[in-house]
Amino acid sequence: MGARLDNFPLLKDSQENKIESYDYFRILVHGLNLDKKMNMDTFIIDEVLHNEDVIMVDGEYGYVGLCGLNDELIYVTSCEYDGVNTRLNVKRSQLGTVALNHEKYSYIRSLTDLTDDVIDYEFNAVAFNPLSDFFQPILSSSYITLSVEQMQDWFIGNPNRKYNTATKTILYIYEGEAGQLKLQYTGFSGRFSFDSSSNEIRFKFDDKKILWWDREMDKSLIFKNKSVSEVLSATLDYNINKIKYSTYDYEKGKLKDDSFLSCDVIGTKEVTNYSDFFKLISTLGIRLYFDQYDNLLIFSDINIKVKKGD
Repeated sequence: MGARLDNFPLLKDSQENKIESYDYFRILVHGLNLDKKMNMDTFIIDEVLHNEDVIMVDGEYGYVGLCGLNDELIYVTSCEYDGVNTRLNVKRSQLGTVALNHEKYSYIRSLTDLTDDVIDYEFNAVAFNPLSDFFQPILSSSYITLSVEQMQDWFIGNPNRKYNTATKTILYIYEGEAGQLKLQYTGFSGRFSFDSSSNEIRFKFDDKKILWWDREMDKSLIFKNKSVSEVLSATLDYNINKIKYSTYDYEKGKLKDDSFLSCDVIGTKEVTNYSDFFKLISTLGIRLYFDQYDNLLIFSDINIKVKKGD
């Protein structure tokens, strides 16, 4: 079975993946380093070309090791902090990935390669449930199961443990064939369970909406004459450059923007938490989906202008 290289709109893509089903795969997790300063989670501040070996990132970091940057795995050999940003000196195209151009604001994260310990894994990338509401937001999900020799390396109560399982981890699944990999899924808010009798650990993840899903929301928010991307950026405190409209304009031969999806007035008076807010947005005939590159994709074929809201 080959890698799935399709782009959004992703209507439904759900399957169970076993080790023997793929020619090549990598399972990597962010956030396992015991030294929190070594868990790099940031974004690049300038476009990176495929032939460059220096990457500038936001914030201060001293991490050396493997990182994920979109479809590419890279290795950071050294870091230099200039007081505002960090210069990463890197080796490109690691572990079967290809050196690519990466746009400004792309996320880059330190990763621990757990591939050799993986027994099985599954990810369920779903933009909506066609059996209920075509636009109703739902969470994609995934899990990985590890077989480990030293279970104590993972126990939170062990002061000499090797891995940090006390923080919310992030999952990267790369798949491919003929020795070439591509990022297929990114999962967030990892939870884990132990089976000491079999020395197995299972991590469960959801898509990025889980970071907001159950959080309470300010009921007093009102937006006037704003595009949907502007509303989402303000309410989620999310970089508007990572919010992208993903309906293709076949006449113009390019992606549309969301300018026609404008809201004269929309508010959060009847909203309790962020999952309610996602549902409110869906009533505009809009699907919201976080892809594997941390882009929040807006998808709709409905031309709509909201005249008033709660």
